[in-house]
Amino acid sequence: MQTDFSLTVELTWIDYLVIALYLLATFAIGIFSAIREQRKSKTSSAGYFLAGRSMSWWTIALSLYMSNIGSNTFIGTAGSAAANGFGVLCYEFVGIYSLLLLAYLFVPVYLTSGAFTMPEYIKKRFGGKRMQILLAVQSLLMYVFAKLSLEVYAGSLIIQNTMGWDQVLSITVLLLMTAIYTMVGGLTTVIITDAVQGVIVVLGAGVLAVMSIDSIGGLGNLQSRFLASYPADYDNSTGCGAPDPQAFHMLRHIADPDYPWLGAFFGANILSAWHWCTDQLFVQRTLAARSLQHAKAGSVAAGFLKTLPLLLMIIPGMVSRIHYADIVACVNASACERLCGIPEGCSNVAYIEIIKQMLPTGVRGVMIAAMLAALISSITSIFNSGGTLFTIDLWLRLRPAAGEVEKVIVGRLFIVALTVIGVLWLPIVRTSGGGQLVIYAQSVTSYLTPPILTVFLMASLWPRTTEPGVFWGLLVSMVIGVVWMVLNFVYPPPQCGEADTRPAPIAQLHFLHFGIALFAFAALIMTAISLLTKPVDREQLAGLTWVTQNDQQQQQAEAPASAEPSSGAAGAEEVEETAQEEQHQQPEGLELKPVGDPSTPSASEPQTVMVHTPVSRRAFRFFLRWFCGFSDVDNGGAATEEERKAADAAEAAERARQLVAEMKSGSAWDRVVNCSALLLFAVGSFLWGLLA
Repeated sequence: MQTDFSLTVELTWIDYLVIALYLLATFAIGIFSAIREQRKSKTSSAGYFLAGRSMSWWTIALSLYMSNIGSNTFIGTAGSAAANGFGVLCYEFVGIYSLLLLAYLFVPVYLTSGAFTMPEYIKKRFGGKRMQILLAVQSLLMYVFAKLSLEVYAGSLIIQNTMGWDQVLSITVLLLMTAIYTMVGGLTTVIITDAVQGVIVVLGAGVLAVMSIDSIGGLGNLQSRFLASYPADYDNSTGCGAPDPQAFHMLRHIADPDYPWLGAFFGANILSAWHWCTDQLFVQRTLAARSLQHAKAGSVAAGFLKTLPLLLMIIPGMVSRIHYADIVACVNASACERLCGIPEGCSNVAYIEIIKQMLPTGVRGVMIAAMLAALISSITSIFNSGGTLFTIDLWLRLRPAAGEVEKVIVGRLFIVALTVIGVLWLPIVRTSGGGQLVIYAQSVTSYLTPPILTVFLMASLWPRTTEPGVFWGLLVSMVIGVVWMVLNFVYPPPQCGEADTRPAPIAQLHFLHFGIALFAFAALIMTAISLLTKPVDREQLAGLTWVTQNDQQQQQAEAPASAEPSSGAAGAEEVEETAQEEQHQQPEGLELKPVGDPSTPSASEPQTVMVHTPVSRRAFRFFLRWFCGFSDVDNGGAATEEERKAADAAEAAERARQLVAEMKSGSAWDRVVNCSALLLFAVGSFLWGLLA
């Protein structure tokens, strides 16, 4: 459908040049970081999925923040601010407490467990396969319904409204570009480009925020002018289109349709804790830290960055309504559809409009490049984490003997499938949440994720928790959440001025309150069943709970460097799976083949000869192996699977010794991080007290 988009600004050659240079620089940084990591680590799956566990605290902080503030956040948060004011800040400021929880409760346990993914941690904690598979499937569903599709849709809005491109072309070009450098580089590329893009986004958004404040004569005029910003189609009889009189308060009446105080604080905290502390997308950054200290410092630094949305997104969104209320705050369905293509409302274009109308030539190109940076950063994070979950937690269940090459290739191919599914879901995103992306995202999260947080909290804090307890509690709660989500899609909320004909439970129960109830219900079921089932021995929980985290590290630190660690409730099963892998694993060398007669005594150690291969085939294989991330191609010295496992075991033992030393050190760096965490808690509490 062709929409009006009458505010589309004609970009100049300077704007296009800035955007092109940025994209080229992004590719260059991504490819360079990928090649450097390949040369340094020979690119095992640990190098691809966890960046070789070599990231510094500042890169982790910027990557955490950039993975959180994609184009969806800019578009959605500014749009909700234009519609309802400060209320949407509740979703941002609870992140301060969640990042502290990540740093001091979850990160130490995750690192001592040695897990690549969150489902893998749960498998180590409880044993068996069903919890790992269930969590992996749930996480991938969230990536499709509440992450990738949102980012793609928000990105298409940016390009379509600023550059005038067709939406299909916009989506195709950006996804192709993002997928290529994500697949080539792995998590190293994602984190390095996140750090660079973080600077661009913060600077560009900061400049726009200052200009928007100046355009209304200063912050002192924000409240009076916002409360007077009525659109031309305002209906006095229904009140549709009027600015919210509580726009400058985060916590509102418990019956408020948008931000009831009980849900806005407690419900939002549950969603935020899942988001930051159990979602593979974000936890993966801390697992890539070079040490526990860097992981904690990166999380705390990211918490300070979470105070920026008030300036970078909220205020510009509200200023956009002040200047362009006829568009941003439109309430007439036909007018909204003509202006932005969404009959439910055009608040999502608030940030885009202020970019187009307020910034001068050249600077406009910089800001569009910054928005593209946020878009690419978030999509690359989703791609990498989704590929990791699928490969480690699902594919290896089907093919336990999969080698390093196969694991990395499967992870990259899954990116393509994830993209296709996310694009197919776009029509639902486009019309849900009353036209507000934040409302859609948070509602889906409320339906699906509270039981996941319950699982991780009980797994890490209460050693008495058992696998039957968390499995049945999670399964029943997830079924309830999915059914409730489907009912809310079948019975969407009415537009302003229309009668609410939804069933009473759906109409009266806010999605944030539903999230609180689902969290409590899951905890009750898991506790009851755990108390009725046999507990896990403490020896099997070494390194996997807060109480027993030092047990595993002491065992690994005292073990020989060549011993491969095996821990958790799944110890015996992991040994059996490892034996199966060793039995079925084939050599990975592409140019080397074993020869010899097994009947002769000398054949006990097969010799290796070079097989002559045409130059064209060797060149193709070299390119294929390089693209898949493996640089030890035709050198005749590729490591065997046994050598890789021995090296990984030695690295795990060394890492265990380092973790033990860090936990006991009490160094000056530890004191700096702890003092910064206390300061962050104080800042967060002050902001809540000031704006609640």
